[in-house]
Amino acid sequence: MEIGGRCKTRLFLFGPKLVSRSDPRGIHKYLVVYALFSFVLLTHASPAKSCDKSCNSGKCINGSCVCERGWVGDQCQHCQGRFKLTEPSGYLTDGPFNYKFKTKCTWLIEANPNAVLRLRFNHFATECSWDHMYVYDGDSVYAPLVAVFSGLIVPETRGNETVPEVETTSGYALLHFFSDAAYNLTGFNILYSINSCPNNCSGHGKCTPGNSAASRVYCECDKYWKGEACDIPYCRNNCGSPDHGYCDLTGEKLCVCNDSCPLTAPYYIFPAGRRQKLLHDGT
Repeated sequence: MEIGGRCKTRLFLFGPKLVSRSDPRGIHKYLVVYALFSFVLLTHASPAKSCDKSCNSGKCINGSCVCERGWVGDQCQHCQGRFKLTEPSGYLTDGPFNYKFKTKCTWLIEANPNAVLRLRFNHFATECSWDHMYVYDGDSVYAPLVAVFSGLIVPETRGNETVPEVETTSGYALLHFFSDAAYNLTGFNILYSINSCPNNCSGHGKCTPGNSAASRVYCECDKYWKGEACDIPYCRNNCGSPDHGYCDLTGEKLCVCNDSCPLTAPYYIFPAGRRQKLLHDGT
């Protein structure tokens, strides 16, 4: 209080306040409020705590992984739920590590009615006869069962053999996987595609759409290949060209041997006159 009974105005953080010099309690109160407000500002401005490990199918929030729907585990690394897939192509997996015990996961792939869906099993490893993958041609377990997988699927590396493919034609595919409470393995990685050609034509042709909207796509094979997936050669080993023969693509598309070709060659044919002469001579 000033001489004459007048008050002075003191400016604090939250605006003007009438205090007297002889009343320090008001100043103390505002100092406490100021300290608390500063603490709140510093707390919210500080960066969020990071996670010790990566969150595979989730987000790191304040040092912990918060999983997306259908995923569980401290790193959101295990499937355990239902998934719906509607993209033209994609993949489904149990996770980046061994699947967990008592797993139950279901995927519904949805396309247009009567569209063709292809499933390509690039990797599959489960406890044989105990942990299974069921594939249905429809949107429920009451649809036709088209395949059951259990055990190991190892992609072939020789010749034209390919990893297994499963086809559904209803416009849907339902996959259900479950494991027991004992042994577990690395699981699976399955690619899917809608209205695609079998095995991508094996790299020996191109995928061509049909003439009408209702027609399916098909493989248009290169000249030396045939089959639905262009995976069967017209001439094995190219007929041993050039030393033993050549592949004749003008007629039946078979091997024609040179004069030096042995009679017992397993995959050659001979011009009619040449073969008769060899048989007659006995050489």
